[in-house]
Amino acid sequence: MDAEEQYEALLHLADEFEDQDFISPQERARLIEKATALYARSIEGIGEGT
Repeated sequence: MDAEEQYEALLHLADEFEDQDFISPQERARLIEKATALYARSIEGIGEGT
């Protein structure tokens, strides 16, 4: 599973967990924020050859 697939899976799980009331909307937002930052960093690394 590449970085993009992992990111998409995390977004899907965050939505699913919120829909099932496992997490609050605020927790979902924090998860998405963190996942987005980590995904962006991984994409930067790929662009730099790492």
